[in-house]
Amino acid sequence: MAYTMSKDYEYLYRFICGGGVAVGFCNYTRMNSEGIFELIGRDVCKIEKRKDFDISIGVRGIGYAGIMPFEEKHGIAECEMFRRDCLNLDLEFIDPSY
Repeated sequence: MAYTMSKDYEYLYRFICGGGVAVGFCNYTRMNSEGIFELIGRDVCKIEKRKDFDISIGVRGIGYAGIMPFEEKHGIAECEMFRRDCLNLDLEFIDPSY
């Protein structure tokens, strides 16, 4: 089965804000013995927004990134926090419009 991947994080943000749940792939890292994060590989992930300032990017109990309600007080727009998380993970998602 072929599918189209995207890194259009603004589109993804609007999609999850509308109640959609997306499937993607993100970098999977682990801290080595020197305290440096190393890329292990890419992993599948689920991207969803539960409520304002509650966005999850993760799978099987592993939270790769996300926004939590207490972060609202930092004064950074939720959409900007989400975009930064996506960039840090090199997140690609399956385009739900396909």
